[in-house]
Amino acid sequence: MMGGGAPMMHGQPPIPGHHGGYDTSAILGVGSAPPPTQPPPPPMPASRILVLGNMVTENDLNNDEDYAGLTEDINTECSKHGAIDKLVIPRPGQGLDSLIG
Repeated sequence: MMGGGAPMMHGQPPIPGHHGGYDTSAILGVGSAPPPTQPPPPPMPASRILVLGNMVTENDLNNDEDYAGLTEDINTECSKHGAIDKLVIPRPGQGLDSLIG
């Protein structure tokens, strides 16, 4: 001890008003800022494309009558929220050509 005061611990001065106490906040991380986090990803640009998945089975798509009914139902429900430019429901074996354009 020097000068009759409380000894210093690891270079930390005593806490004012606490006789013999030490400021351990720096050691324990008390009152420190949280660790930095990753910045949020940039927002996605606006799109007019809506992809709905897992709505039908392969059997629904193979039967022409069921396919026509699905197309009509989905078009009716989606058009409640705005105009539909194009509705594409790919069928097994059509390939990607049915999705483009």
